[in-house]
Amino acid sequence: MIVFNTKLITLFSKNERSIFFTFCLVVCVLLVFYPLLNNEFLNSWDDQWVVTNTYTEGGFTFQNLKAIFLETYNTQYAPFNELLYLTLYQLFGYYPYVFHFASIVIHIINVLLVYRISTELILRLDRNDKRKAHACGFLIALFFGIHPFNVEAVAWISASKILVYATFYLLATYTIIVFMEKREVKYYLLTVILFVFSFFGKEQAVIFPIWMILLWCGLGNSLKNKKIWFYITPFLILSLVFGILTMFAQSKLGYGVLSKEKDYPFWQRIFLGSYAYVDYLAKSLIPTKLFYLYPFPSPKGKPLPDWILLCPLAIITVYLVCWKFINQPVLLFGLMFFSIHIAIALHIIPLSRHAIIADRYAYVSTIGIGLIIVYYAYSLIYSNINKFIKPIVVLSLFSLLVYFAVYSHQRTYQWHDSESIKWQAK
Repeated sequence: MIVFNTKLITLFSKNERSIFFTFCLVVCVLLVFYPLLNNEFLNSWDDQWVVTNTYTEGGFTFQNLKAIFLETYNTQYAPFNELLYLTLYQLFGYYPYVFHFASIVIHIINVLLVYRISTELILRLDRNDKRKAHACGFLIALFFGIHPFNVEAVAWISASKILVYATFYLLATYTIIVFMEKREVKYYLLTVILFVFSFFGKEQAVIFPIWMILLWCGLGNSLKNKKIWFYITPFLILSLVFGILTMFAQSKLGYGVLSKEKDYPFWQRIFLGSYAYVDYLAKSLIPTKLFYLYPFPSPKGKPLPDWILLCPLAIITVYLVCWKFINQPVLLFGLMFFSIHIAIALHIIPLSRHAIIADRYAYVSTIGIGLIIVYYAYSLIYSNINKFIKPIVVLSLFSLLVYFAVYSHQRTYQWHDSESIKWQAK
């Protein structure tokens, strides 16, 4: 493969490599996701109230825009996502092709942002090895772009909140990396703005301050430095405000932590969250049997199955082994990235959700797993290990990406309409 050919890569200048890899990423994503352009709305599921609603049809009037930004709708507060629907409807009407095309375009933008951010991170982790940084950045972005776990976020119009929030979240990630290096106030202020915009896409953005701490440490800084707490405090305050807003929005319809709805007791939610974590991690590594709905293993008020009690032990064991015996900074960084970004979807805090996991919530988290797999595969290929092992590593990585592409392509057809997604076999 071209990405593993050292001589061929070095023939390109830095800009030429970026253009070449960017072109390849766009083509690969389009080849995987183009069937979505023939898909319909899921109008017998929930697109009829998430997408086709009074805000979408209300036009660019002061009253409608005010309502979009100041009101919650069916536990949702996502004004930027609603603005996306409003714009598309005003320009083209309820034409599924246009809505799906917009989702693919936003996903491609996110893939290219992952390429840029991953390249910058690898540059700093590997002391300016530009060849490795660009090759790894490309492969991480490809891993993210064609991962079957991410099909739901792109294929389901109602899940476009994930795409919108991720765009601003990734932009904020890039600007905070630049700020940590240059310490120029304009990049900090831009990060604050992008963080707010990300929350206007979806509430999952509230985890950004924790991601800032991981970035700070991952880039070689100490938490004993008081500056990090000075920088992060405004983000923590905003996250607290956004989190409270989200909880109140959910409680209006009797959902979430502030509601009186019957829920699992806290000790059960710990085990359910552990099970969800293990399942998210397993499907991020090797996605199999993906479906549109994953029910809880037992109903509220009933005992949990015995096997679920092993999940917390499995998680603790994995982290202890990685921390005590493997001691690889990139491995720990990737695992922490995954854990931070999936934590909000683990039901430790009650959510207005009827499924134990959902593919779309792993959208950003898969980047961390891609970082681990690609970084160590690439390092093995260019290390001094046995020459017979290198082809195996190359073939394994290539096979994994081909599997992702084929499975994701098949999944796009399963999301054609509400009937096809509900009745497709796992």
